[in-house]
Amino acid sequence: MDRFGTCRSSGTSRSSAARSAAIYATWLAERYGARAVVINPAIRPAEDLRRLLGRQRNPHTGVEYDVTPAHFAELAALEVARITRPERYFLLVRTGDELLDWRVASAFYAGAFQYVAGGGDHGWEDFGDEVASVLRFCGCACRRADQNLALAR
Repeated sequence: MDRFGTCRSSGTSRSSAARSAAIYATWLAERYGARAVVINPAIRPAEDLRRLLGRQRNPHTGVEYDVTPAHFAELAALEVARITRPERYFLLVRTGDELLDWRVASAFYAGAFQYVAGGGDHGWEDFGDEVASVLRFCGCACRRADQNLALAR
């Protein structure tokens, strides 16, 4: 993962990159007054992902790479202590997430629009059911047929 959060084929696995993606969305929303949708977010990824320090292997490509303290310093520099305008956020979490405690995210994004779905897992296999809500929050009109067409592409 580079300092802009890019998950490269020689970089972190998609799962660890995705867990830290919300930190970028939250930082951008706070800095620029934008809206942000955060899905199963890691609230403190610099701490949560510390176990990945050292030599790693991308499970999809087999390429090895190093996760260094500098990666964690970059993540920590982007952490937001608390959100200032909760109405700019839409949090989606699953109570069955095996990687992250949904209650931590719900407390951090208190006052935000929240969808807490029972069960499931971190992969959110049926996320297609939530696309219309996400698009509405972002100000995009969406018809179910258009949504299904976009997902099929």
